[in-house]
Amino acid sequence: MPVYGYCRISTPQQNIERQVRNIAAAYPAAHIVREVYTGTACRGRQELDKLLEKRSEVTPHAVQAFEMPTYPAHIVGQLPALAARFANAAQCPAEAVEKLQYLIFPITEAESIPEAWRGKTLLELPRVMFGRLEQKTAARLDALQDAGFAGAVVNNPAQLRYTDGWTLYGGLGLNVTNPMSAARYASLGVQGMLLQPETALTAMQAVAPGVPTAALCYGHLPLMLTRACPLRNVRDCGKCPGGGTLRDRKGRDFTVTCSAPGGAGVRTVFNPVPLYMGERLRELPVDVAVAAFTTETPARVSQILDLLFNAQPFDSEFTRGLYYTNN
Repeated sequence: MPVYGYCRISTPQQNIERQVRNIAAAYPAAHIVREVYTGTACRGRQELDKLLEKRSEVTPHAVQAFEMPTYPAHIVGQLPALAARFANAAQCPAEAVEKLQYLIFPITEAESIPEAWRGKTLLELPRVMFGRLEQKTAARLDALQDAGFAGAVVNNPAQLRYTDGWTLYGGLGLNVTNPMSAARYASLGVQGMLLQPETALTAMQAVAPGVPTAALCYGHLPLMLTRACPLRNVRDCGKCPGGGTLRDRKGRDFTVTCSAPGGAGVRTVFNPVPLYMGERLRELPVDVAVAAFTTETPARVSQILDLLFNAQPFDSEFTRGLYYTNN
């Protein structure tokens, strides 16, 4: 962009060269405009007016031509395979393992996973990490490299730095909502990814990055991640069993979980009404439908999985989330 300098003297007898030298010293490439004008008013200075008009001219920036890439649409109407995320091994019914394509457990539960399950088990990495948790997680991944697990679920892009040697899948934390982000993660080696549950089904259909995509078919969606514990007014961290519930003014109980009870954990507040798509699985334009369990009892997990396996309507209050919006 050109730089202009403006020098003015009141009478022809005055020397303008000092002004010119000062501007040239600060801006060697400046185009210097000289003017002789008597008076303190800005109006009427012809050369200054020309510069001001030039400054107001809109100069288009040079840009490179860009065309949005085209992406294939995902097939609609096929029945996706079922996978399930569990909080711990005790929550997973043994009779359901054979019917599920993948089992997903937090990496902190790795040692408790039966060896017979590990060939279809993905270890979920934390969505948020503070302090030395990232280094500990990386060390744990190294130690579990040859333990027979099917892969790891990454929940933020930084985790791609220390997961070499693992088959990687994208979790909720990657916030995949469109074909561009999905294609980028696929190019970084992610072999499958969960689409953000706030994505409408019509938008999901456009996400087909060449690796399997997944969507939640059941689960209490996380509403908030917080380091400060919202239960501190009820109990102190030293006596916390790992979470609890918050009740709003309408009598709704919001489940709160903690990743490190008594320590520097991350608290998650969940929607009290679960998402459910069991009888509409064919409307999910993805390859895998994921049921995400948090604090459900083993018996309740079995009931919900039976509903999903048999494509039955839900047996209590539920929501479709934002799947049928036009976002």
